[in-house]
Amino acid sequence: MKYLFTNNQDSEEFIYELKNKEDVRHWIINHLDISKEWDASLIKEEDYIPLESVGCVIHKESGKVYPSTFNDEGMWIMEHDIEWFESLDDTDVKVVAEIMERKTGWVIDSWIGGKYPESKFKKGRI
Repeated sequence: MKYLFTNNQDSEEFIYELKNKEDVRHWIINHLDISKEWDASLIKEEDYIPLESVGCVIHKESGKVYPSTFNDEGMWIMEHDIEWFESLDDTDVKVVAEIMERKTGWVIDSWIGGKYPESKFKKGRI
């Protein structure tokens, strides 16, 4: 079962796969900053879309991208470097572009062109 760990003090969040609900408390104590108040919620895999070309999954609503193992902290789409965007295949770039535009208002081609003008990102794939 995969759990999303969040806290109210800052924007830290992690997704981690555990064997059962009883392991949640132990994982928080052994791996997270216990001076913070952590919440753990069971996640639904249907809320995530695999991005196979880069070995990640993306949350449909939040736009956070996680390694496919889920055992790491997520990153916002726009925190990734240009190499990550250039590695997306045509199918994955459409998924990322739709979520990015819905969450930020930016069209992926325009955003990459402005931020990385020397990029080899193939524009017009969406």
